[in-house]
Amino acid sequence: MEVRGAYHGTVTLVLAAFFGISLFFARWALRPVERAWGQQQFVADASHELKTPLTVILANTSILKSRPGETIAVTSEDGEDTAFTVRLPVA
Repeated sequence: MEVRGAYHGTVTLVLAAFFGISLFFARWALRPVERAWGQQQFVADASHELKTPLTVILANTSILKSRPGETIAVTSEDGEDTAFTVRLPVA
């Protein structure tokens, strides 16, 4: 019976080692995927953050084209209204 117990212990040890090595290689193989995911997330966040200012710029440009010579009132972060005039060349 001791031979069977020693065999069982050896098999358990081999399976544990195999599991550890498999886990190591699985994590190693996923590193590039995780890095790419992080870069993709950064690009998505940057794209999202740029959409609002670009939309505002395009809207203001459209308004200025339809009403040449008028001013656009802009509310700054402190709540003060400032006005500026932009003249676009009429094409």
